[in-house]
Order: sequence, then structure tokens, then C-alpha cells
Amino acid sequence: MAEQRDHELLDRFRAEQDAASLECLIRRHADFVFGVCSRVLRNRHDAEDAFQATFLILVSRPPRLRRRSSLTGWLFRVAHRTAMRVARQRRRLVELDDFMAPVPEPFEEIYKQEAVLALDEELSTLPERYRAPLVLCSLLGKTRQEAAS
Repeated sequence: MAEQRDHELLDRFRAEQDAASLECLIRRHADFVFGVCSRVLRNRHDAEDAFQATFLILVSRPPRLRRRSSLTGWLFRVAHRTAMRVARQRRRLVELDDFMAPVPEPFEEIYKQEAVLALDEELSTLPERYRAPLVLCSLLGKTRQEAAS
């Protein structure tokens, strides 16, 4: 089968659903198609997705080629379009993630700073015997046993 031309293998696959013909076509063009997908996507996992989708399109809609030697050109167009579609989907997902990310409250940081200052101020007014256990347990994370000793 390796010596058969692309159009012969494609005709056999289209007519007889010959798996060996399809396998030969995929082996013959796999590096080329993966290269196209990789150059567009620059991410191995995304390129693998586009690569698989390209050959799924070949299986589900085998082309009727006008020029008998143009399967490589057809595969290039399909791989490139598929990779571009994957890239757009990935960008949309990133944009959606950015959109769905919780928006920080504008004054939240100021409130935290003010709360810390107020806490420090109140702690400083306490007598040492009350202040020490609060600082040890609440601010330094010590257990009650550790604070007591």
C-alpha cells in the first residue's frame, strides 16, 4: 500500500471503507499535519486535539479531489482551519475565565489594613496578662497549651 498514491488510497477508503488505506494515509501525512497544528497552536496538547480533529474530518468527509495529487493541500487547509478554531476556543475560554474570576472589592484591602490597625490599637490598650495570650494564640497561631507555658 505504501507505493500507492494518495488518490488511490482515498478512493479505496471512500468506496470500501478500507481501514488499511486510511491507516496508510494517516501514517503518510501525520508528521505534516501535526507540524501545521503545532505551528499555529504552539501547545502540544492543543495541537494533538487539532491533529485528531483533522483526521476525523478526513474520515467523516473524505474529499473528492479535483486534482489527483492535492490531498496534501486539502489536509493543510483542514489542519490550519481546525487549529485556528481550537486557538479561538482556547482564547474564549481564557477570556471567560478572566470574566468569571471574582472581582475584588475596591475597598477590601483598605478595610483589611484599617482592621489590622484597629486591632493593634485595641491590643495595645489591654493589660499584658490579657494581651499576651491573644497575641500568641490569635496572631502567632500558638495553641492554648503553648501560650500558657
